[in-house]
Parts: sequence; structure tokens; C-alpha cells
Amino acid sequence: MPGAGKGPEAGRIGRGRARQALMSVLRRSGRPLDATEAGRIAGLHRNTARAHLEALVSVGLALRRIELRTTRGRPRVLYEKAGDANDERAGSPVGVDLGYLQLAQSLAGQLSEMEDAAGEAVRAGRRWAAAVDSSPLSPGRLTPVETIGTVASLFERLGFDPEPVLDESRILLHRCPFLEVAKEVRPIVCGMHLGMLKATLERLHAPLEVTGFYPLLQEDPLLCVVNLAEKKSPANPRPAQLGI
Repeated sequence: MPGAGKGPEAGRIGRGRARQALMSVLRRSGRPLDATEAGRIAGLHRNTARAHLEALVSVGLALRRIELRTTRGRPRVLYEKAGDANDERAGSPVGVDLGYLQLAQSLAGQLSEMEDAAGEAVRAGRRWAAAVDSSPLSPGRLTPVETIGTVASLFERLGFDPEPVLDESRILLHRCPFLEVAKEVRPIVCGMHLGMLKATLERLHAPLEVTGFYPLLQEDPLLCVVNLAEKKSPANPRPAQLGI
């Protein structure tokens, strides 16, 4: 029958085989590999390999690190089997396990079926903000630069690999630990991140507000962008644009 074997179940089986192949490559390599090399050995395109490697990182089966280099140029992102790393991360939990990933997918899928799914996602993100950062507030008013640094530190703790661009009041995110779920229900996952970010800035009484959140502008390498700007009126904040 035309189209047989190409439904969602076939897709899940294909993803499973690709990830098993990549895990086998990481086990045999004895050293960290980038997506290009791992994909070549496994017979996968670099972009496909990168997506599956990030999924393996998200469930704790692989570790992701930035290449240490002394020459100019953007360092490579390297992957290795969890437990092979020779640093302090080797004995610590990495990401979430498969059960939590499946739970996140189920909850996001359920939320996407609600009448005001986008609004509910932002509200859920606001509630999430309180759980993400319960540390005491810094005394005094934050400067714009301090605000960007605080937000970047929050994204770093969540595993987003942030790059603050201070002169443009923006933060570039080079990794998404929720990429697998975001690909399926992007408005929900990215809406929650927007809500979390807005609530965090409000809690800090920061002089900046979110004016735009643009997820997955590119996937190779991954790039999401957060735009910030000085508040014009505390009583009437500007709506943040979610570029999805």
C-alpha cells in the first residue's frame, strides 16, 4: 500500500535506530566527536546526527561539551558517551532521563489542546520561574548590563548555552535542552520559556523587558534569540513578540 511504513510509528522506529547507531559510534570512538564525524561514521547527515545527539544528551545517555582550542574560530560542539568524561560531570546526572522527557512531551501535548494554549503556556512559564530561581533578590536596582548577565546565567543553568550581546541588548541561545519537545509543540515549549523569562525580569524589578523571543531561527548550528529593551512604562509593558 502506498505510504505504508511512513507513519508516526515508523518515524519513531527510525529515530530509535539512528540513536542506537550513534550511541554505538560514541562507545567505540574512545574520544569526543562532533556531529559531522559521528554522523559520517553512522551514515547520517550532519544535521540529522546533531538532532539525535542532542536528544541523547537530553536523556542523559551522552554528554555535550565545547571544544577547548587555542586557535581562532568558533569551537566545535563535541559529544561523548555519558560516563566517559574525565571531569566532574562524569558522576553527575546530565539532563533528564527518558521518563521525564516522555512526561514533558505528554504534558506539552495536553497543554496544546487547550482553548488558549499559547496564553496557558506563558502562564505556566510564569509559575515555572518561581521554581527555577528561588534565590534571594540582589539588593539595589540592577543595571541593564547586570540584568542581561543575570538572565544569561539563568539560561546557562537550564542548559541553553547563552551568548550575551551587551551592545545590542540581546542573548543568543546556542542550545535547547528541550529541543525534542519543542519540535513537536513549539508554541507551548517556547511560550513557557517566554513566560518564565518575563516573570524573572519582573521579580528582579529589572530595567529591561522582553520585546521578542525568536526560537529555532536556525538548527545548524542551533540559534534562538532573546531581544531585550529598556522599559518605557512600568505600568504599561510592551507585549513581547514570540516568533514561532
